[in-house]
Amino acid sequence: MTTTSEAELLRTLPGWQRYGNRIEKTFNFDDFGAAARFVGRMADDAPVAARQPAIDLRCDCVTVAFAHRTAAL
Repeated sequence: MTTTSEAELLRTLPGWQRYGNRIEKTFNFDDFGAAARFVGRMADDAPVAARQPAIDLRCDCVTVAFAHRTAAL
């Protein structure tokens, strides 16, 4: 169940969708190299954010998902 404040927060994140206990977004790039560089930057920033996203890299698209540690996001 999404609370009002969680729903409002999600609206401030353009393109992000909620699926169960995670949020995810697909990013499109001009080519595979640009998509791979984006994934590399995310990997470099993960320790700073203290979160490790699930990342799916396919051709020129990257889908990033963050799961909430509890059942509610």
